[in-house]
Amino acid sequence: MFTIKKNQYPVNIDLIFRLIVILPLFQPYLFRTTLQLTFFDFFNTIHHPQLVVWTLAGMIIIGVLLTFFSIAPRLGCAFIAFGLFITMVSCRPCYSDSRFYIFSLLLLLILYQKKYGIQLLRLQVIVLYFGSGINKLFDIDWQTGQYIHHWLGYKLNFLMYTELSKRLPNLILAQFISWMVIGIELGMALLLTKKAYFRLAIWLGIVLHSISVVIANHAFGSFVAAVLISYIAFLEWPRHMFLYAPESKITRLLVKHHKIIDPYQKIHMILTPSNTNIILDLDHKKYTGISAIQQVILYCPIFYFLIILFALVPGFGYDWIKGAVLILISFLMLPVFRTK
Repeated sequence: MFTIKKNQYPVNIDLIFRLIVILPLFQPYLFRTTLQLTFFDFFNTIHHPQLVVWTLAGMIIIGVLLTFFSIAPRLGCAFIAFGLFITMVSCRPCYSDSRFYIFSLLLLLILYQKKYGIQLLRLQVIVLYFGSGINKLFDIDWQTGQYIHHWLGYKLNFLMYTELSKRLPNLILAQFISWMVIGIELGMALLLTKKAYFRLAIWLGIVLHSISVVIANHAFGSFVAAVLISYIAFLEWPRHMFLYAPESKITRLLVKHHKIIDPYQKIHMILTPSNTNIILDLDHKKYTGISAIQQVILYCPIFYFLIILFALVPGFGYDWIKGAVLILISFLMLPVFRTK
């Protein structure tokens, strides 16, 4: 699938490197033909704006190749970050909070150090939710429920909300939703400071964003995908994973294509007699049955590539399906199954 350079980065950081650079390829600004509505007059004096646009697109594509194939990940991220920054300041319609968030993640990856890098990436996610929660907390429209009422009742014309709100007085439903969102965002910022609550916080985040996608029937550009990628910073790969799986056509196929499914080769798969149960030894903790499958999926890199690609592809008016699928997938983050 791609070459993995051993011991260069932890698995979660390496995955973030490779996944975050996919996002620009799905952005329309990469294929624009000219500069438009620039933030600075300097760009209006350029005699060949199309050449600038093509140069920026070329830099981004080269950066994607350098990073994805682990040729020069930091340099590749620098190319993408520079191209993305100049794109945003030279085109007002191209600027968005989601693209700035991608830009900030790229900067943190460029500055990554083994001792502090993972903490900076985690802090970025905590600041994202803390800032968002505080901003809503002191916004009068969020306090009173007016924002949610306008968004659901008028902009989206969400029938379920409209019917329920008619039966409740004084925007009670809108206020409940508003304060619930504020509570979840601030709660996530707090939970993400404690390792024991990482998975619970990530589950809350996935559900929160997925419900928004379902209600709005809109994937919000690359923002949801970028947030999902940044969650990987909180998922630490175990040192030892031994999967004892009963021999069958499926397991033999998985062994045959093991390098594609797990290019980091962290999962050591051992076939056992067909009448035995599936067992996963995860840093000397044993999981069986469904719980073993849950853990294997969580630590299977190809799973994250499929999820991000699924979140990025056009929904053709059915983006709510993406949200529904992501909600189901989110339950993988919950430790609902016991270890042996």
